[in-house]
Amino acid sequence: MKFTCERQELMEALSVAIKAVSSSPNSPILSGICIIATTGEGDTTGELELRATNNDLYIVTKAKANVEESGEMILSAKYLYDFCRTFRGLSVTFAEDKERNMVKLSSDDAKCDLLTMVGQFPEPKHHKASATFTVAASSFKKLISEVCFAAAQENEISGKAIFTGCLMDLNDRDINLVATNTHRLAITTGNVEGDGAKAQTIVPSRVLAEIGRTMPDTDATVTVDISRENVIFSFENMMIATSVIEGVFPDYRRVIPKELPITATIRRSLFQQAVTRASIIAKSSNIATVVKLAFGDNAVVVSANSQAIGFAEDTIEAAIEGGELTIAFNPDYLADAMKVMNRDEVILDMAASLKPAIIREPGNESFRCVITPVRTKN
Repeated sequence: MKFTCERQELMEALSVAIKAVSSSPNSPILSGICIIATTGEGDTTGELELRATNNDLYIVTKAKANVEESGEMILSAKYLYDFCRTFRGLSVTFAEDKERNMVKLSSDDAKCDLLTMVGQFPEPKHHKASATFTVAASSFKKLISEVCFAAAQENEISGKAIFTGCLMDLNDRDINLVATNTHRLAITTGNVEGDGAKAQTIVPSRVLAEIGRTMPDTDATVTVDISRENVIFSFENMMIATSVIEGVFPDYRRVIPKELPITATIRRSLFQQAVTRASIIAKSSNIATVVKLAFGDNAVVVSANSQAIGFAEDTIEAAIEGGELTIAFNPDYLADAMKVMNRDEVILDMAASLKPAIIREPGNESFRCVITPVRTKN
């Protein structure tokens, strides 16, 4: 097996594949990346296929290469990545020595020998899809970014894995992505090209967020195959398969409040800055992280108090309809929602100091974030 690949293209493929490599694999072979080299027709051009898995996540990505001898080998992901990253040359050549179970890597004047790993690398599992849809990569990338932040961290809710995931709720040509940690819920809606099927599945939010970051911000087509066991995302020169989270996701439609008579429209950048400043004080409290919002007189007063540190207050102009209200939130929940927004203004829809509110942006009816307020002493 012998091939030469441009170092930048190889690093792009390795950077994606290595995300599926576990830092503590339950099998030594899973610490490696499988490289399959195939020759082209009529000349020495060809293709590399890189495979990596941790059993829950399987990534296949491809790169162009000049392949002189086709073949397959498994190399330590860590050392392969580190050597290729530090090579200075524009290309890297791999030459396998099967008798010594070694492969020689060379780039300009730098060389190294790596032991190949012995064993059978797992094949990707393809289950019969119950639903399939396609969507533009840039659109799906945006949908993913709008919800994954709201999911629970893996150590946040013990024994409730479904809240660490993102619900994909497909209904023919419409899809809802939903995530919640039970204190906040983000939902976004998009249009897809489907096969007419309906399906619900829960994908680990950490994995889905990584898939979103990997997707190109272009109109390239993403194909999504949903089965009971896994979800497969295919786009450009890669395939990513992830196991699904078993369980029943709560009826998110019941969580979204419908009657919210008080509306405040605020300049997003100013509101973000005020919440950030107030959170400095709020996070110093050993009781609860709370930022108070007082709406009235065409302004919102953002404040936080800590007996150990002090007090912070900001007054920002706001267009308020429906009356006055004082309400308190976890500042991270406000900040996280605003980070995924793009408009100049942000809207808060509210009903009462202890009833859930919605934060959204004008002109974007597809995205909403429901936030549960915090009870305060005064």
